[in-house]
Amino acid sequence: MKLSIDINGARCAILVLALACHAASADEPGWLYYGGDQGGKHYSSADQINRDNVADLEVAWTHRSGDMERYGQEMKKTSTQSTPILLPAAAGESLVYCTPFNQVFALDPATGEQRWNFDPQINRGGDRPFRCRGVSYTEQRDVPAGEACRHRLFLSTHDRRLWAIDAIDGKPCQDFGDNGSLALYGNEGHAPGDVSNSSAPLVANGVVVTGSVVLDFARSKTPRGTVLAFDSGSGLPLWQFDPLQGHENSGSANVWAPMSVDEANGLLYLPTSAPSPDYYGAARPGNNLYANSIVAVDLYSGQVRWHFQHVRHDLWDYDSPAQPILFQWNKNGESIPAVAQLTKQGFVFVFNRLTGESLWEITEQPVPPSQIPGEMTSPTQPKPIAPPQLLN
Repeated sequence: MKLSIDINGARCAILVLALACHAASADEPGWLYYGGDQGGKHYSSADQINRDNVADLEVAWTHRSGDMERYGQEMKKTSTQSTPILLPAAAGESLVYCTPFNQVFALDPATGEQRWNFDPQINRGGDRPFRCRGVSYTEQRDVPAGEACRHRLFLSTHDRRLWAIDAIDGKPCQDFGDNGSLALYGNEGHAPGDVSNSSAPLVANGVVVTGSVVLDFARSKTPRGTVLAFDSGSGLPLWQFDPLQGHENSGSANVWAPMSVDEANGLLYLPTSAPSPDYYGAARPGNNLYANSIVAVDLYSGQVRWHFQHVRHDLWDYDSPAQPILFQWNKNGESIPAVAQLTKQGFVFVFNRLTGESLWEITEQPVPPSQIPGEMTSPTQPKPIAPPQLLN
């Protein structure tokens, strides 16, 4: 069968949704995370849909969020990018997705019947497009079974609030932050939309982490792309990580793409973006570490374990655009814990995810200097010898 969600009046047929709704078994929990698992593999072992029958799929049901009728002309600033997750039976076995305006809907995956919805009633100011890529789920094991919010969902919103809501009924978790939510603004005082959120927060082992989206091409010094971590039960702050430590004339280097985590080893992988101002770096000399990098930090403290910068002193808006992919690298009979980071140039950098050692040789390619007065480009840029560059 083929399921579809009609979000904001535009039908979005989602094949992964149909795969996720394959009857769950003990070893097939469904699509519990944005990327299928916490390591972003985007893989499902469900096999009811295959090459032989995919052409025979038909629409089973359609769900309409009502955003088109409610927000009208504001829909021109939206981008529908949500990937639903399928909750386990203990959490209600609902299919959950979010709309660009951060409404969250829980549906019966078999019929599309709405079980509940949560509307954070966001501040819709600012110039950023409205988008929501997904929500995250955790079982809060310090909450007794049967009590509210043992099974909770986390949502980062356009107006920079982090919400914890009960996966069973969609009500805010009163024990988290201020009656269910936290304001993610620090002392920078930027208006909603200058800094926002689109990707789902990451939650693992009692820690919930959120990145941010920063407005591009609008000012020379943008807000800092600080990554924030909180206790997933209480909402108390745990740590912060500023990718632009020591660069006071710059901003951004934020983590807007989804993050990944190796729970067993307590390592969180951050794909950071370009620093500001875009396309001009005379006021931010040097390599601008940790921008344009994959940064492995301790899940519980935020301390950097290792990092790799794939673009030095970025002048091309070459953000890290994708969730790091965690997998096992089999080489000469040895299984190595690995992580792959894709870039906008189509390069794939592969590392031992515990140590940061590259598993392919990385060459240094000479690049031409800038002709702009005061601009000091990096003399070389890294390029892996393999795998081959991904080109259109």
